[in-house]
Order: sequence, then structure tokens, then C-alpha cells
Amino acid sequence: MNCKNWKNKNLKSILLQEWNDASPGDIKLSLRHFHILHIKKGNVALKIGGKISQYGDNDFVFVRRHEKFKIISAQNAKVICISIKRKYLSVFHSKIHNLPILPVQASESLNYTLLRLSFNLFCSAFKKASDVQVIKDLLEELLIQCYKSTTDLVLDPQSLIKIEAIIKLRKEEPIQLQIVADNFLISPFHLVKGFINHYQSTPLLYQIGYHIQEDFIPEWLSGWIETSEIRNYLESVT
Repeated sequence: MNCKNWKNKNLKSILLQEWNDASPGDIKLSLRHFHILHIKKGNVALKIGGKISQYGDNDFVFVRRHEKFKIISAQNAKVICISIKRKYLSVFHSKIHNLPILPVQASESLNYTLLRLSFNLFCSAFKKASDVQVIKDLLEELLIQCYKSTTDLVLDPQSLIKIEAIIKLRKEEPIQLQIVADNFLISPFHLVKGFINHYQSTPLLYQIGYHIQEDFIPEWLSGWIETSEIRNYLESVT
């Protein structure tokens, strides 16, 4: 098995790892962490909570805290995993403003193209970007897609117009989800869910895509984004 690990000294609650051709017993994921696995290629059989399931190219797997996890087979497969410790999850949950939320199940309707793009953006930023706030906000946007609210979260038309204007005016630095949400007296969770419902994009991805479409790559984006994937996705939803 070939395995790589990435850590960020400023984000000790997050671990990024990638492995190829894992065998049963090779990978042990902590029961205390929440894990997001992306099957980049190949076929993988996983046992989660006593149930064995098969996964293939571009599938996602969410391993909740305290769920038992085991690789049954993963020959010729490439898997990337984001592991999030309880400390970070506690901060994330505290920012939801007591909204009732539930984990998204794999069988439920998800925008997997957006999820994959958010996942890849976070991984690139975690490995290469120096702006810790960008990394945190990309992770928060990714996590929000892994949860659903028991209430319908929408943004009114006037708020959407103002949020879009804020995003487009910020060129030299990234937006911060918490600050934008506070301006409209909502939670970041509500902001991202409402934005996705209207634009099929997260706010930060929308900002990045806008810069790319304007052929302007600010310093905070330089060196770690893959522009073609972002451009192709935004063109497909606009």
C-alpha cells in the first residue's frame, strides 16, 4: 500500500490522507473523528457499522463518529480521506445557531459534482494554500453539504442580490462566511444552503469562479487552484 499524509500546523484538528491499493487492516480510522472519503478511482468494498457496501469511481463515503469502519477490498483503488476531529466539529456545530440538522445519507439526493469540486478545492488549499481562513471556509462549505436541515433554508431575492454584489466586489481577499452571514443575521449554514439552492454553487466557489471568468487570479488563489474544473462546472450551471 502507498499512503501519504498531510497536516497543517495551524489546523491540527484536520488530517488529510491518500492511499492506493489498501488491503484489509491497512487503514484504521479513529472512531472519534468524522471522515469524508472520496473514491478517486477503482472499486472499494467497505464495512461500516456492520454493513458491507461497494463503491466505485467518484463515490463519496461519510463515516460518522463512533461508526466502526473496515476496508474489505480496495485493490487498484485510489482513495482520499479528510478526517475531522471532535474539537473542530464542535466549533462547526456551534455556528449553526441551533438549526435542527441531520447527516446526509449516501442514498439521498446530493449534487455530487459540486461536492466533488468542493472536496478537491479543500484538498488543494490544505496542501498548498497559506491562508488558513480560506481553508476553514472551504471545509465549512464542504461539511455543510454533508448535512441537511429539517427546515427549508432559502434566501430572499434582495438578500441574494446583495450577497452576490459583496462577493463580486471582493477581489484582493476571499469572503469570510461568518462575516457575510452576520451581515444578514443568519448562520453560515443557512447562507451556504440558501446560496446552493439558488446558484448550485457555494459562496466561496462562486467568488473563485467569478475571478476565473474575469481572467483575474488574485494572490490568495495563485498556485493552488485548478481553474478548468471550476470553469467547466460553473458553465454547466449558468
